[in-house]
Amino acid sequence: MKYKDAIKLHRKNLGLTQEELAKLVDWTQARLSNYERGIREPTQDDLELLAKAMNLTMIEFLCLEPQSNKLTAQEKELLTISRQLPKSVQALLLDLAQNLATKQSS
Repeated sequence: MKYKDAIKLHRKNLGLTQEELAKLVDWTQARLSNYERGIREPTQDDLELLAKAMNLTMIEFLCLEPQSNKLTAQEKELLTISRQLPKSVQALLLDLAQNLATKQSS
């Protein structure tokens, strides 16, 4: 699968607009659009950033391993709420979530 197709497929599976995904990786919507249309080729770092933002491994991102990428209603709500918060608060929430996940897996 071509990079442009993988980006668009996963973005749509997650129910994200180009603008929403671009904000998650701190890009412009135009930059993401150029990648999806094949006008520009993403770098390895760009691909890794996109995969991480979509909570995918690189193997999953490149469609070498099937997985359902649909967000639940609760995950979509969390994402929507977090986007409305300042970056500093988002960082605090991410840190809290990571700490809670670590404790759950222990």
